[in-house]
Amino acid sequence: MFRILFFVGAVVLTLSGLSAAECPPLDPQSPRTLILALDGVPYESVLTAQEMGAFAGWAKPRPMVSPFPSMTNVGFAAILRPFGADPIPGYEVRLYDPDANTVGGGDAFKLKFDWREQFEVQLEGFWDKVGLYMAARTNTFTEMSRVDEYVMGTDDELMMALISSTDALTHFQGRAETVRILLQLSDRIEDLRRRHEELFGRSLRLVMISDHGNVGDKVRTPSGMNRVLKKAGLKPSKHLEGPDDVVPVTYGVVGYGALYLDPANAEKAARAVLNHTGVHLAAWRAGERELRLVSDDGEASLLWRDGEPEAYYAYQVNEGDPLHLLETVSLMRLAGVVDEQGFASRDDWFEWTAFSDYPDSPTRLVESLNGAWVSNAATVIFSFEPGYAWGMKKVQVGAWVKAGRLETTHGGLDRASTWGFFLTSDTDLETPPAVRADLALREWALASYCTTASLMRFVGDGHERLHGPRVAAP
Repeated sequence: MFRILFFVGAVVLTLSGLSAAECPPLDPQSPRTLILALDGVPYESVLTAQEMGAFAGWAKPRPMVSPFPSMTNVGFAAILRPFGADPIPGYEVRLYDPDANTVGGGDAFKLKFDWREQFEVQLEGFWDKVGLYMAARTNTFTEMSRVDEYVMGTDDELMMALISSTDALTHFQGRAETVRILLQLSDRIEDLRRRHEELFGRSLRLVMISDHGNVGDKVRTPSGMNRVLKKAGLKPSKHLEGPDDVVPVTYGVVGYGALYLDPANAEKAARAVLNHTGVHLAAWRAGERELRLVSDDGEASLLWRDGEPEAYYAYQVNEGDPLHLLETVSLMRLAGVVDEQGFASRDDWFEWTAFSDYPDSPTRLVESLNGAWVSNAATVIFSFEPGYAWGMKKVQVGAWVKAGRLETTHGGLDRASTWGFFLTSDTDLETPPAVRADLALREWALASYCTTASLMRFVGDGHERLHGPRVAAP
């Protein structure tokens, strides 16, 4: 892992205008850093847990804005990009393979996406994955024990670990149980920090993060997706052979969907799925630099263009206000961050929309279909209303057998699905009110290159450029 971090750190330093010669010497008294990822834990759950006494004395948690779709593999592909993680081949392990022209994958034991290589501690093997769903609560603490052993047994300056069972816990038992687990994890982490300082004579800094949120509602899974596609004259299939074929890739029970088909039929398919119960928005690429979207709230286009040092986006409404952004755009115009053609920078869109109904939606929608995080992007992507989902029948049946109707789900464009969390024990570290997934850990990629977390202090005034723009809370 060190060689990977060395290379990535060199790239990041170059992009940041820093040089290796500027890295400060290692301070033997500086804290070591543990980046601990909790899969699927929503921002609201962490906020509630802290209000009840968890993580006392730590900084306030911040919303972490996940990419769209708000799924584990997409989220971590973005979060770990500064550490060298490549785009993933599909939104999930089950995917449409254009080379084989069929739906494949689905075996998490064989296909491991590149982002997983960045974690030193994570679930491994068949029985670990079984425990993830059959005994999520017990498995959460088993995973935490492994994190404990790792931290106390290594001399690495930067440590990275993933606890996956928290996602299953939230799905099956809901947010109340997630909050209870967080309260107990807080005690375990504080005990680890105490023992770490006794053994190493140095403090242990925690940086905690999650990849996406969860909609806290009983999940409804209406059927009929193939039926609405057929009614529009399309032919659902596992292969693309004729011009009217469409591949609707089913995943778990999630709040989004992806269609692969002839782009000439993209608009037809998008309008068709909007007739399915619970679908509130569908989008497709309508040109080289244009994305079209339709919803129950209207129709619009998203345009984008390259710029230095970032891309620019425009939201052009044809009818209604599908992204609920017209009022925000008016305020952006008054603030002078939108040009005469309606374009604003990627950073400005984040700053002004991170707390909206659909956070950072112009960028997240465009990125979902242009290969930013997924190399084989869909032709059409759609999002369900909170509380609705679709997916594989056997997953739905398995959920019923395990716990009845799922308590929560994620994947959609909505805020509850989108907001993971960012939390640190370092109260001296300034963090913006909301954090972009792809920038959340960028400073630690720099720190890994210099092998000392004191680089964060060295960056100083460059913090905003590296960590993301300051976001005005509502």
